[in-house]
Amino acid sequence: MTRAELANKNEAAILRALAAAGQKNVAEALGVSESVMSRMKSGGELAKTAELLSVLGLELHDASVATLTAPTQPF
Repeated sequence: MTRAELANKNEAAILRALAAAGQKNVAEALGVSESVMSRMKSGGELAKTAELLSVLGLELHDASVATLTAPTQPF
């Protein structure tokens, strides 16, 4: 799996977990407004977080598990 594919997979996992938990609930847990959480989604912050995880070799499997794997590409 390429780093880009892993980033896309991680972003999808983040968005599924966010939908399951509820955007409002997650926003409250982070201490931000729901509109800030919405901007994080649409403004690319979650995509960048997913990309960071892929660079580090982390693959999200569900809302509660992350597995460390060797990076597919060097930094």
